[in-house]
Amino acid sequence: MNQLFNVSKLKLGELKDIAKATPKPVRWAMVWFLLWLEPKYIDYKSKQAVDSALRQYNKVFGTDINVVIDNVKPIHTTKSEVKGLDDMSIGNHPECDI
Repeated sequence: MNQLFNVSKLKLGELKDIAKATPKPVRWAMVWFLLWLEPKYIDYKSKQAVDSALRQYNKVFGTDINVVIDNVKPIHTTKSEVKGLDDMSIGNHPECDI
């Protein structure tokens, strides 16, 4: 049980510090609780960081999504050395214009 609920199993330094500050007789119980809590805490902090970044991005650039798909350019295909795998490029190729 000493290896199962060891402080080194924790990923976050903050939680390791809390576990090390706990008196030795009950440290295993604190590590057990922190091992249960740690994934939830990481998920929460990750979600907060992403939400904060999105709020900041939307404040600077706005929430409008302007995606322009340019599908009028022809696809130029040339034979490759590999059988069945042609080289393809999208761009302005006058020889492909209809």
